[in-house]
Amino acid sequence: MDTATDAVKKAGHRSPRPGTHDRGEELKSPPAAGAEKAKDLKEADDARTAQRVRATTEAKDLDAEAGRLAAEAEKPGADPQSVGPRTARPPSSP
Repeated sequence: MDTATDAVKKAGHRSPRPGTHDRGEELKSPPAAGAEKAKDLKEADDARTAQRVRATTEAKDLDAEAGRLAAEAEKPGADPQSVGPRTARPPSSP
């Protein structure tokens, strides 16, 4: 026998017969990992989109409040102490 064959036998490995090696699991793993990563990326993107919608809505609300306050402050005889937000607004979360 040649040296390579002796080394394989000594290591205890056998050559698989053609067609007996099941590559099904090997072939499923990369796409499954890719699908899992895509799902995680989609969730992260959805979270960013929701945050962007909340920030846009808050900005529009603040612009409307600023417009209301400016109009109220421009009225003749407006009392600066009485011009202010109508409701207390909690600080926005990051």
